[in-house]
Amino acid sequence: MVQYVLEFWLKYLGGQVEQQVSVIAVKNARARVRGLRKSACGGCAGEAACSTLGSWQEQRFVEMEVENPVAAREGDIVTIHVPDTLLLRAAFLAYGLPMLGFLLGGSLGYALSQGAAFRELISVLSALFGMGLVMLVQFRCRPWVSQPMGRIIRIDKGRETIQILPGS
Repeated sequence: MVQYVLEFWLKYLGGQVEQQVSVIAVKNARARVRGLRKSACGGCAGEAACSTLGSWQEQRFVEMEVENPVAAREGDIVTIHVPDTLLLRAAFLAYGLPMLGFLLGGSLGYALSQGAAFRELISVLSALFGMGLVMLVQFRCRPWVSQPMGRIIRIDKGRETIQILPGS
């Protein structure tokens, strides 16, 4: 049931993120781009007292590797397309898997420390070990799962405007 709901969401309700960024490096069919990180802050009346990530105080930049089907060159201003599915997967890998390792490690440590004097300490340490183990595996496997986070769909400034549709 959950699989069907997720497939429906991704197929019919899943959106996309498009943002204008600049190309800082090109290698083969990929490009490294840099752009301003968009903030969710709407600029409410409490802006002066807000400390939510300090997003309204300073500009934050993000860099990522994207597919380069339009042959953009270094210095071009381009529009990139990032499907929501990639953002959800990145969030799960960054937050979900370490939390799962934390919970499984803690549960396993608690179950195996039956009758031990410091059962809670053992379960906390095994939870931290489980989370650390998952993060270590993720770090070691990063080159294998390295893929572009999106693709350039058009060059806006730098040369003539070239557009590639997201599905092509």
